[in-house]
Amino acid sequence: MAIAADQKQAIYLSPTGNDAADGSQASPLASVAEARKRVRALVAEAGADEHLHLRVNFAEGRYQLDEVLSFDAQDSGGENVRVSFAGPAGGLAEWSGGYQVTGWKQVENSPTWQATLPEDIRETLDGQCNALWVDGKRQTIARWPNLSEGDKRYRDIKAGGLSPDFETYTVTLEDVAPLLKLENLDHVRVRASKVWSTSHKQISSVDAETSVVTLKPPHAPVTRHLQMRPGDVYFFENDLGFLDEAGEWFYDPATGTLTVWPHEGVNMAEADVVIPMLPQLVRLDGTEEAPVVGLGFENIRFAHSKFTYDPEGYEGGQACNVLIIKRESDGKGFDRVRYPAAMEFRHVKNSRVLGCEFSQLGASALDVLEGSNDNEVVGSHFHDVGGNAVTVGIRKDNDLMPVGNRVANCYIHDCGVTFFGAVGVYGIFAKDTTIEHNTIAHMPYSGISIGWRWDDTPTGIENFRVIANHIYDGQREVQDGGAIYTLGYQRGTVIHNNVLHSIHKAPTHHWPAARAVFFDEGSKAYDVDGNISFECVNHVAFNRSKEAWMIWGDSNFFDVSRDRLTGHEPALRLAGLEAEWEKRWIPEGQRRDDLLPEPRTDIKLYTDDEALAADEKIHPLCEEFPDDEPADILAKLGFDAERLHFAGDQGISNSLQLGRRKISRWQVSDNYDLWMVQMMRDDGSWYMRGGHILKQVRPWPHQPPYSVGK
Repeated sequence: MAIAADQKQAIYLSPTGNDAADGSQASPLASVAEARKRVRALVAEAGADEHLHLRVNFAEGRYQLDEVLSFDAQDSGGENVRVSFAGPAGGLAEWSGGYQVTGWKQVENSPTWQATLPEDIRETLDGQCNALWVDGKRQTIARWPNLSEGDKRYRDIKAGGLSPDFETYTVTLEDVAPLLKLENLDHVRVRASKVWSTSHKQISSVDAETSVVTLKPPHAPVTRHLQMRPGDVYFFENDLGFLDEAGEWFYDPATGTLTVWPHEGVNMAEADVVIPMLPQLVRLDGTEEAPVVGLGFENIRFAHSKFTYDPEGYEGGQACNVLIIKRESDGKGFDRVRYPAAMEFRHVKNSRVLGCEFSQLGASALDVLEGSNDNEVVGSHFHDVGGNAVTVGIRKDNDLMPVGNRVANCYIHDCGVTFFGAVGVYGIFAKDTTIEHNTIAHMPYSGISIGWRWDDTPTGIENFRVIANHIYDGQREVQDGGAIYTLGYQRGTVIHNNVLHSIHKAPTHHWPAARAVFFDEGSKAYDVDGNISFECVNHVAFNRSKEAWMIWGDSNFFDVSRDRLTGHEPALRLAGLEAEWEKRWIPEGQRRDDLLPEPRTDIKLYTDDEALAADEKIHPLCEEFPDDEPADILAKLGFDAERLHFAGDQGISNSLQLGRRKISRWQVSDNYDLWMVQMMRDDGSWYMRGGHILKQVRPWPHQPPYSVGK
């Protein structure tokens, strides 16, 4: 029987359901694969001119995926059909690509536990198991030095390099003694943390006298700056001999045995122990001729995807690009590839991920790739992800680059746990992409990275909108990035109203290249306005780019000290997750208002006439008292600082000369601001250059949500 026009239908699932059931609320199905089969039948039944909204409802619980779940045009039915896969309101249904490990036994006279995997699971793993979770917490592959050593969790690389013929790769290390205690080096990897990425390579041999380690071939023919070299740091991992503290584990592929030293209080006989089995969980596989249209995912938790090392190991490029030997060549060139993401969009249109969670993932979480237009990723939570959280774009400048996609109100934190060159949101060749109201924190490298061209020639990348994001606690592992990082000439791109703070020098690195905003090679034509930064090593930097190449608004305030943020409150509270999503995802005590200063509501501004009356006095006072601080000039003008909104100090810098100009700004009246400019002398001291009372270009600051008394 044909489906009636504008009909809404529902299918129900439960972890305790039955795939032979009718899929009603009273008799739910059990598997996602069966639900997809039922969806396809209903979509096929719907006529071309009929409107169908089909909702597939999942009760809370875990749904095991036995294979990568692929959706294509059969599952969407075109512009008139909308299909939504939805977990419970306010909760989550988990789609898992993992295997639950049971049969744990404690090793005699040891804190460790062991389990032997079934033969079919061992065959699927094919010698590699690179992640394990106990009760939802990722465990650490057995390593030296231990992760618990904090800032001393690495040792220094003294020398290293790949031979010109790419056949021999050696590194001289600070300490190789732990390797000499092992029975063999069959599984051992050295993991190097480099300037902006990482390398993971298996070890072939070690010379005890010279501390030279020879790495196992084959080797990707990477350029010198991507090889392990002095100044980089390393640790060893993946041998039972390194398993010496709680939270560590090891898989022996020869015996199929997992060994875990659980954290205190964990009973492995009762714990939920999961290893990942699938390289991806969900693929939306449309084509140019038959795209996937109108699919939705809501309140679903995507968990337990794996990654598999290539024979070359992992040679990390920027933002989790992997450098491998060209497969269709003489082996003398390299390709950039990416490990598959847990969810992948190809030729997908008008689809949405809403209120979902992506965690416990081996590689990256979500990639929006070629031919994918007008999709949204909204209100979702990304954490415990091996690589990038969200990628939008492709690496080629062509007509298939994604257009019109949006990433908004996502809480992204603690990603890049395996691949330290990872970023929160990665935009490559794409157009009209909006990245707004996201909170991005605790990342090993950059928060948002946009662009993919290392010169200032025009490209097809245009109209990125990076707006009102709150990014903090970044570059915890590697350097040479920024809370916001850019590359190339991007027409129409705007970077507005972002709050950026606590961007560190990684404690394990020697190079303090950590910035709030980093305009890297070829960056040009960005509209930059309304941004605030504080507590960063550097605030704005340029490399083979120029300050003059940007379009600067009048409301950027970089390098504001925390104790002088008063007056910025509306802009500070504009950035990051909006209230609905902040309440859902971010725990109390970690929300925006817990990190930022309390707003002031008691300030009584001067009148416009009083403000203008001071204008003629400012510049002469600056010339007469060049060594005064701005506060001294305020007092000489007769202004009481307690009656003004202070907007902080704007310092524009570049990689050659830091902090050469500093602008201080106050709101003096409803319509006028006071600006004072300081310049740096050759000896590093500051002098007053001048100042003015200027009419506000826009309501200050950005429509404050509270009233200011007169």
